[in-house]
Amino acid sequence: MSFEFTPQEQTRVQLAHLGGVQLDPIGHADLAVIAVLSSVYFVNFAAVAFLVWNRNYPPLKSKYPFLMAAIMISMFIYFLGDLVLKAHVHVRGRVLSNCAQTVRYVPLIEMCSMSYAYRAVVQGLLWLVWIINAAINFKLRNITSSFNESREMFVACAAVFTLLAFNTVILYTHPLYPTNMALRITETLCSHVIANFLWWFIMFRSMYNCAIRRDAYLA
Repeated sequence: MSFEFTPQEQTRVQLAHLGGVQLDPIGHADLAVIAVLSSVYFVNFAAVAFLVWNRNYPPLKSKYPFLMAAIMISMFIYFLGDLVLKAHVHVRGRVLSNCAQTVRYVPLIEMCSMSYAYRAVVQGLLWLVWIINAAINFKLRNITSSFNESREMFVACAAVFTLLAFNTVILYTHPLYPTNMALRITETLCSHVIANFLWWFIMFRSMYNCAIRRDAYLA
């Protein structure tokens, strides 16, 4: 897998141009995104191992350790999917170019492109789920929590709504946004920076105190 501007990549850009598509080649900026986020998830999996090992520590137990571990695994799988759907890597060969039925493969630019119906269903479900979460959290706002669960959910809802709004605008104003290097990198970084921020916002204090002030934090 090359991130250099090879003759094959130059041909891909030229063919896209002939088809009326302005295509930014896959390059070192994409490689940098992959390297940085891969490093982040390496650290994250170490944190997940720590979380599961100390799952009976009360502040961590209140965060549902196995659920949070599953969320992190899902985030990593989502990251791998982003590399393909957002064209950070070349979508070639039987495996990568075998897009799902709801996503079409565009041979000219070697990219998977989501149908409008699929975008509408996915975005609609995400909005619905988080609106319901926000409504439930609002109704429970006056219930005293032991480890700041209500405040954490408020921050989570605010961050997710911001990300959903950004994603929705990009998906419908720039359907082929992965062809634009700035947009695909911004979209990927925003998605994973916010997702990781939320996970660590929920988990950091309990994990830090478990590691550094294990007994004092419970006093």
